[in-house]
Amino acid sequence: MLQIITATSVLIASATATAPSSPAVYFTYTASVTATCVGAACSKSTSKGTSVYSSAQNKTAWLPAAQGGQGAPTIVDFNKRTVFFLQSNNGRCEYTCPLDQVTDLCNSQINPNEFCEFDYVHKAKYIDTNDSEDHYHVNSGIGPLVMAQFDYYLDSTNHQPVEVVAQLQPFGKWLGNISTHYDTFDPKEPAASMFDFTNEQYCEEGSEAQCGNVNVNYAGIVVE
Repeated sequence: MLQIITATSVLIASATATAPSSPAVYFTYTASVTATCVGAACSKSTSKGTSVYSSAQNKTAWLPAAQGGQGAPTIVDFNKRTVFFLQSNNGRCEYTCPLDQVTDLCNSQINPNEFCEFDYVHKAKYIDTNDSEDHYHVNSGIGPLVMAQFDYYLDSTNHQPVEVVAQLQPFGKWLGNISTHYDTFDPKEPAASMFDFTNEQYCEEGSEAQCGNVNVNYAGIVVE
């Protein structure tokens, strides 16, 4: 019995020791997600859909599910510094919104769940490993002022995202907690067709009311 316990202890210690001190970085992926928002500032409580990221194409997409999806389908083109809001997935562009001083998806606040942005890459701290998931934590803010807290849970085996929990607290005011669960995660480069849409030539910029919440969109859920 003593030998079994000793062997088990060694295995546990080895597993703990091999957990990466920093989370895996992903510049491109396609994921099916389920987002849940708790808080008075949440526009919706749940949303399902597909998130698409490509550093090579410098574009992202949010494609809400037909059942349970929230928000308009969006294509973000960082080369053009423009967000295109569509009438349907890969459909006709309804209006656009500008991206001020943002030229790279890893510097974007359109969806803070990018796995390549600065705080995630340089500030994420390993917390622990439970239920085959490695837990990392990041405080995001301005100097010592914490504006949001992010907890990342990655699969201990393949190091792919399982869940991200965001606690939004700008200037100390709690707005809500958003949990994004990654039902599927594919790190391969997405096809260019994932970002297709029509009517770009005639698509006009939206109103101030339409474009005001561009920077706080989580899987179609707006927090304000």
